[in-house]
Amino acid sequence: MLQGILASIDGKQPGDPKKAVEVVIDVVKGEGCAKGREMPFELPLGRDCVKDIRAKCEGMLKVLDDWKDVIESTDFDNVKVEG
Repeated sequence: MLQGILASIDGKQPGDPKKAVEVVIDVVKGEGCAKGREMPFELPLGRDCVKDIRAKCEGMLKVLDDWKDVIESTDFDNVKVEG
């Protein structure tokens, strides 16, 4: 039964695992789509992750803006941070 369910959805998901593997191989080898690019520490793959990660980053930037004074209030008083 489970195999039937899996077979019925195979190839209908948004991400193609074969394409993802090809990208990973290119990134590791520094070839193809990765040629001339620095390997990122993390590489999200799939159209669905773009919206989710962008929303998360925008949310965190809002927290930084809204709470900057509180966030920075935890430093030692005599320590100067550049930047």
